[in-house]
Amino acid sequence: VLRPSGAGAGRGGGEGGFGDIEFAAYDKGWNDALEKRKYAPVLDPAAAEPRASSSRWGLGSLFQLAMAGTLIYQMGAPGGQPWSAANAIAGARNMNPMTLVFLLNMLSGLF
Repeated sequence: VLRPSGAGAGRGGGEGGFGDIEFAAYDKGWNDALEKRKYAPVLDPAAAEPRASSSRWGLGSLFQLAMAGTLIYQMGAPGGQPWSAANAIAGARNMNPMTLVFLLNMLSGLF
């Protein structure tokens, strides 16, 4: 399908909500082809707009923290005993290696 000549032809003007931003890549490719230039990437104008910074502590991070805390608590309170740091250290030393990797992965994602 060939594009009709003229500025803005076939774009729908402003009625449909389609402006020049939506067709920037198309226009650049069309003009590059007409002038037999090599294709160059088009910068996305939406990516250039600054976005509001978000916190790293989202819902996923809170779930990770809760799972790691539960695992550490279970290591320190084996068999329903009261929690103690000595039990947690002993539990970490006797922990299944795959569970240890799982715990370290959760904790490394938090910080």
